[in-house]
Amino acid sequence: MAMEYKEELLKLQEELSRLKRSYEKLQKKQLREFRGNTKSFREDRSEIERLTGKIEEFRQKSLDWEKQRLIYQQQVSSLEAQRKALAEQSEIIQAQLANRKQKLESVELSSQSEIQHLNSKLERAKDTICANELEIERL
Repeated sequence: MAMEYKEELLKLQEELSRLKRSYEKLQKKQLREFRGNTKSFREDRSEIERLTGKIEEFRQKSLDWEKQRLIYQQQVSSLEAQRKALAEQSEIIQAQLANRKQKLESVELSSQSEIQHLNSKLERAKDTICANELEIERL
C-alpha cells in the first residue's frame, strides 16, 4: 500500500511538474503577448495622440477660416452698401445731367431763334444802309 502511495505520489509529482512547466509556458506566452500588446497599445496611443493633434490643428484652421469668412462677409456687405450709394449718386447725377441737357437744348433753341431774329434785323439794317447810301448818292 505504501508502494502504491509512493507510485501515486510520483505520478502526482510528475503531473505537478508537467502542470508547472505548462503554467510557466503559459506565463511566458502571456508575458510575450502582454509585451506585444503593450507595444501595440503604445503604438495605438501614439497614433491616437497624433490624430488628436491633427484634429486640433484642423479645428484651429476651421476657426481661422470662419474668422476669415466673417471678415470677407463684412467686406462684401460694405462693398454692397458702397455700390448702392454709388448707384444712387449715379441716378442723381444722371437726372441732373438730363436736366442740364434739357436746359442747354432750350437755351440753344432760344439762341438760334435770337440769332435768326438778329440776322433778319441785320439784313434789314444792311438794306436800310444800302438804301440810305443810294439816297445819299442820289442827293
